[in-house]
Amino acid sequence: MFRNYLKIALRSLAKNQFYTIINIGGLAVGIASSILILLWVVDEYSFDKFHANYNRIYKLYQSQQWAQGIGTGNAMPYPLKEVIGTKSSQIESVVMTN
Repeated sequence: MFRNYLKIALRSLAKNQFYTIINIGGLAVGIASSILILLWVVDEYSFDKFHANYNRIYKLYQSQQWAQGIGTGNAMPYPLKEVIGTKSSQIESVVMTN
């Protein structure tokens, strides 16, 4: 019985080749997009997990108001490192990166 269903499905696919190509192409693009999004999410969740105390690492961002809108970035002035290190007793160490 399964063989008959398979035969009917293949005949239908061969009869409507244009729609078959569109459907299979859309399915392939959808699966590829899903896999790429999954890989990106896995990479984002595994960021800095190789450190011993990865749950104690924080990254600072700053937001600035510009004429075009709000800009957010991770560039900080160097004197901020000294201020953060000396003013807060809860911070063990501060590192500036690019």
